[in-house]
Amino acid sequence: MKKFLNVVLCTLIVSLMLPIFVSAEVKEFDFTKTKRETLEEAIAEEEITNTFTHKDNEKQVTIYLFRGHGCGYCHKFLEYVSGDLMKEYGSKFKFVSYEVWNNEGNSELFQEIAKFLGTEANGVPFYVIGGKYFSGYSETMNSSIVEAIETEYAASEKYDVIKKYKESIEEAKRKEWDEKYGAIYKNGLITLVIVAIGVGVNIWFTNKKFEELQSKNLKVRRTEEKVTEVIDLEKKEPVKKSTKKTTKKSKK
Repeated sequence: MKKFLNVVLCTLIVSLMLPIFVSAEVKEFDFTKTKRETLEEAIAEEEITNTFTHKDNEKQVTIYLFRGHGCGYCHKFLEYVSGDLMKEYGSKFKFVSYEVWNNEGNSELFQEIAKFLGTEANGVPFYVIGGKYFSGYSETMNSSIVEAIETEYAASEKYDVIKKYKESIEEAKRKEWDEKYGAIYKNGLITLVIVAIGVGVNIWFTNKKFEELQSKNLKVRRTEEKVTEVIDLEKKEPVKKSTKKTTKKSKK
């Protein structure tokens, strides 16, 4: 019985651990394939000679730019960001650039982020400020860009699209796991608890029976010892009487 319960217990533990090792269907993006650039690195590659000093901090809004090296509109956007926008609002934003024409990982990330925002990655420049995205660039868009920065900067909690994208992947993985294995795990856990209680009761019952058996054996041994003592005494007594009789006869 004990062996059977132990086998059941081990089987349940293994079955509960199996989902941990099952590969999920939700695709997790490999960020190690990407290469991100600072604003300084991006304008240097595009041979833009704006000079500025800038320090990042947690209160700032992050502007994410997906660009192509040699793209004319990307060049104009970078000139605007590193020039007039930096002078007026540089304390309110930080900047991350992904070049997508020559980096496959960056291109895949561009596709993923566009899909996450509910649109398509049709062309560059494509840039995201908070939860708002822009496609293409012209000077007429400057006021909308400034408004997006001001709105996000005033928000109590900053919206970082890359961070939110990563969180959505983790949430999708948890949801997939719950749908596939949640009920199995819950039912298995309940069964495991029941079996564990059964094993515990079985061990307690077995120990109790063993203790009772030991107690009975001890009583039997003590009874046997007493009987042995009585027998020994009875054997010794006749010998003593016989010696006394012999002595009396010899005196006569």
